[in-house]
Amino acid sequence: MDSSEVVPSLVVDKLEAGYGGMQVLWGVDVSVLPGEVVVLLGANGAGKTTLLKTIMGLLPNTGGSVSFDGNRLDAMRPDQRVRMGISFMSELGVFPGLSIEENLRVTGHGLSRKTVTQRLSEIWTQFPDLFARRRELAGSLSGGQRKILGVARTQFRKPRLIVMDEPSAGLSPLFVSQLVDRLIAIHAEQRMTLLLAEQNVRFLRLAERIVVIEGGRSRFDGSVEEFEQNENVKDAFFGIERMES
Repeated sequence: MDSSEVVPSLVVDKLEAGYGGMQVLWGVDVSVLPGEVVVLLGANGAGKTTLLKTIMGLLPNTGGSVSFDGNRLDAMRPDQRVRMGISFMSELGVFPGLSIEENLRVTGHGLSRKTVTQRLSEIWTQFPDLFARRRELAGSLSGGQRKILGVARTQFRKPRLIVMDEPSAGLSPLFVSQLVDRLIAIHAEQRMTLLLAEQNVRFLRLAERIVVIEGGRSRFDGSVEEFEQNENVKDAFFGIERMES
């Protein structure tokens, strides 16, 4: 099937949102196809986190709409969106005061005991480094290890869409590269559908499509190759002279 005929999993249409009387998003458009990785690029304050929080229902939209698998989400609570198959990873990603295993079990709230047990077994197989430390507090993990736990939590309910906010936050370049490698491996195995907000260009190795947001507005939507060729976008928003390998 031609890609133009594929129905997007997520459609954000002319979305407007903000905090109190301060508008942050001004008619933002974003779509994500099934099995596609879209990296949402923008500097600090561009509106990336506001966009993701609005998609998840943590902030109300004041205009436009959010649809998932053809269903309007605007009036749905965050927990209803999770049950529909959307998983969210914030910058923090974990509950520091809970153990690794408790973090995963909390993510499975509402699932049957049998399903939680089965999913734990699958996660331990997929993330053996977490299994070895499953009784330890998440707060005792390094920044990179917390992010891996956060990724594991996004996998727990076998979501149809994963939304991640700045997974590189607080990580060294080495840990960022390791995290990107892990996400690339997971995507190759599972063809997960992912919308990931970042300002670190290393995540472009993972991207199949790039959306640039600046000043709460959509500024660019295209492939990595098209982004590479668009000097105006790179220079204006990131000052990128070349892609990092």
